[in-house]
Amino acid sequence: NTGDSAVVEGLAADLEIAKVADVPDPVPGASVVFTVTLTNNGPNTTNGVEVVDAALFGVTFDSVVPSQGSFDAGTGVWSVGQVAAGTDATLTVNATIDNDCWSNAAEVTASALPDLVPGNESVLLTPPGATFWTGEADGSSWGVAGNWSAGSVPTAAQRVCIVADGPYPVNFNQTATIELLYLGGDTPATLTVTGGSLTLAGASGPSTINTTGVLDWQAGSLTAATSPLVNDGLLTITTGGFKTLEDD
Repeated sequence: NTGDSAVVEGLAADLEIAKVADVPDPVPGASVVFTVTLTNNGPNTTNGVEVVDAALFGVTFDSVVPSQGSFDAGTGVWSVGQVAAGTDATLTVNATIDNDCWSNAAEVTASALPDLVPGNESVLLTPPGATFWTGEADGSSWGVAGNWSAGSVPTAAQRVCIVADGPYPVNFNQTATIELLYLGGDTPATLTVTGGSLTLAGASGPSTINTTGVLDWQAGSLTAATSPLVNDGLLTITTGGFKTLEDD
């Protein structure tokens, strides 16, 4: 996290980032306060510190108040300045949650001194029980654990968030139960169902598909375990032949 600042030889500072939300699992439309805490664990004071706080998806920043320095709402850069060893600086973010699959990150991006303990200078907050499509394993298969942020194939207790900008499509051909499905992102995601059965359990409410993406439903069934089946957003369905939409 040294960024472009001049490095002072022989000195170092361990800058650590933490972030909490005052509401653990806010619903869409709810107000939430994120508090970002930047701590200099030492041993030296450092200057030129910058942190990027980004509403990656599903979060709208309403106002941001730094305890020191300034925040640029256009770039998300918090220009902290000097942070003495053994002290904290905080950033208070008042925000609105836009959907069930929000994500909010903060990262130290600049410091005059080299980082003493790599790995604690960034943090990512997502809803509890959510798993995000990454495609990092094979870039396409729903049933491969390495393609999900949780490191496992989605289960009935999880909301599935396919919101990244790729790789797509996500291919589904198995039997699976999940809590809800969010299919969207800046580049509309595509979920291709070529067989099997996908059940929306709706553990925290109605069986829900929240989407601005494309459901390429070629075969198989989509089942709502709880009534009703709710579609929030524009769902584009491409089909060939008869498909089964069930409501248990």
